[in-house]
Amino acid sequence: MTQFEAVNDQRKAQGIRYKLPCLLAMILLAKLAGETKPSSIADWLKLRKEQFVTLFNLKHAQVPSLNTIRRTLSETIIAQELQKVVGHYLHDRYGGDASEQMVLDGKTMRGTIVKGEKTGVHLLSAYLPEGGVAKTNLKSHPKRMK
Repeated sequence: MTQFEAVNDQRKAQGIRYKLPCLLAMILLAKLAGETKPSSIADWLKLRKEQFVTLFNLKHAQVPSLNTIRRTLSETIIAQELQKVVGHYLHDRYGGDASEQMVLDGKTMRGTIVKGEKTGVHLLSAYLPEGGVAKTNLKSHPKRMK
């Protein structure tokens, strides 16, 4: 949550119930749980109200309302700034080593299933999107798979 302290709070000081890092952490937890809309985030937080009040030591014993979540996501934060903060956190946390994204794709070749067999010849390809190169093409025959 301390990483969110680097995000500039665009709100006026009057009427703030939740510190921005706390608010962003609650929204992030809901997003990680699969909630995508402000209304579903608000519902998810309400269902866990007691846990959040305890976890974040909330003064008013309430979780953010739907309007608070909407305002936070649309007006309070600058998306690029939040993305930069999260990016720095992930870079620091996970070493910042250059990673290589690889896409795997497997197919059973049409017309290769012999009578009496359940599977045919399979192709497996590993593709590197950054370089646009297929790294390997492996063929496997049903008899060799056993």
